[in-house]
Amino acid sequence: MSDSDDQAYAGTAEGQGPVRVDEELARHLENKREELFEEFEIRDEFPPAVLSEAEAR
Repeated sequence: MSDSDDQAYAGTAEGQGPVRVDEELARHLENKREELFEEFEIRDEFPPAVLSEAEAR
């Protein structure tokens, strides 16, 4: 591979390897997720009617 190919590969998910998330970052992400759900009024659960129907099946 040429240098430009190496640089292009490094910019891909395959070239970067796995992402490591420590406990502090995980807590921060979870809190931010909840803030955004509240801000944009997005529910992070199924409505009760959907849960009831699923249980009935």
